[in-house]
Amino acid sequence: PAAYGGPLGRGGGFRCHGGGTATAFGEAAEIIRALKKGSFSGWRMAVASCNAQSRVCHSLLSGFGFMKEAVVGQEASLAGMLSLGGIEEHLLEIYPGGKRTHLQRIADASGVAFADMLFFDDRAANIRAAQSLGVAAHQVSPSQGLTHAAFAAGLAAWRSQRRSRGALASWLRAPPAAARAAA
Repeated sequence: PAAYGGPLGRGGGFRCHGGGTATAFGEAAEIIRALKKGSFSGWRMAVASCNAQSRVCHSLLSGFGFMKEAVVGQEASLAGMLSLGGIEEHLLEIYPGGKRTHLQRIADASGVAFADMLFFDDRAANIRAAQSLGVAAHQVSPSQGLTHAAFAAGLAAWRSQRRSRGALASWLRAPPAAARAAA
């Protein structure tokens, strides 16, 4: 059983058993829904959380509509063309532990290299752990979560990191044979 009651209505979140309300950060929800609709075709989403309540987290992610929908039958080929996305079930790493372990398991399960990942978190220690693996990481506000500005900044950092790696790789390559012969 989930730790929340029924939905409170359009965009109203979920009623928790303790009387509170669980809601997603507004801008974070907008960003995830935009990613799901194919705004960033080919991008994959995962969750790395140190929360001990994995089932509750999964229920909320599903309830908010953030999970990737399983499409079967005739609709499966159409879904592939539409690039329906969302957080992939097998890329949920929700359990107490460190971000290095979470991200390693996501990399193993997804086949996505650390250098191709973009990670957001509200804790500086988690950002440092991700960066130590070569993951582009951006810290968000714990009170606002992922905002459009934070997403843009993280995306810019990811692009910059990829350009830097490309420049370094081209600089380290051996010169063409013609250039070596002229030297």
